[in-house]
Amino acid sequence: MRGKLPTPPWKQVGLFSIKEMYEMSLTSGGLIAGLRRGSGYYGRLSTYSNLHLLNGLPFSTPNGYPILSPYNGPTDFSFYPVKDWKRRLGNQCGIHGFGEDKDLEGYFWRRLEQTTSRIKDCQLLIAPDFSLFVDPWLNTFNRFQVFKSRVVCALWQACGLPAVPLVSWGNVDSFEYCLEGLPQKSVLALSATSCLHCRGAWRLWRHAVITVAKSLNPTRLIIYGNPDLAIPVDIPVTSIPDHIHKTLRKL
Repeated sequence: MRGKLPTPPWKQVGLFSIKEMYEMSLTSGGLIAGLRRGSGYYGRLSTYSNLHLLNGLPFSTPNGYPILSPYNGPTDFSFYPVKDWKRRLGNQCGIHGFGEDKDLEGYFWRRLEQTTSRIKDCQLLIAPDFSLFVDPWLNTFNRFQVFKSRVVCALWQACGLPAVPLVSWGNVDSFEYCLEGLPQKSVLALSATSCLHCRGAWRLWRHAVITVAKSLNPTRLIIYGNPDLAIPVDIPVTSIPDHIHKTLRKL
């Protein structure tokens, strides 16, 4: 990569809050002014890969994930998928990052700046849950999926928006990297939509939740999935029913 990535315009905070600095930096199209790289090849590459959003973020070692800050504010909101952002802005509404990968990729990665500007007034944002796989040979792919979720959450936090980090994992080996960069003693979000489809999935999910509890000491878990699921740790839980349990549970 040639040249140096520009510094985000909200980094010099004085009279205004970080969120106010972020809001004042937005263009009419929802892009962050001052972070464009020009019209050349490297400018297009930077913008396409969201590289221009990484400058100023702290990164972990050895895998280079953005380091996230803890969130310990209220969680008693009504949560909706990002596709419903137009109808869900306002008081007592949050946006969760669970859903189909085509939506998460489109809204949270390919149009990260525009989506952030649209949902910045929601009460709480949950980092996107990009799919990970249990196949050992897909660990490299999984690492990038984790990286994308961390970048989205780190950007929100850098902009002064209330954002909950997400925990996701592939196979047991993925715990070598999937907890890297996550904060201690924070509210954390995770998915439980597929943990009951077989005995192995349930054992992996239980192992993951116990590992998260021991390693990160979360203050609360926000779990997307079956609200009646038995949790193997003694931690307060906020449940977000998925589409099946919310819409079809009476059928």
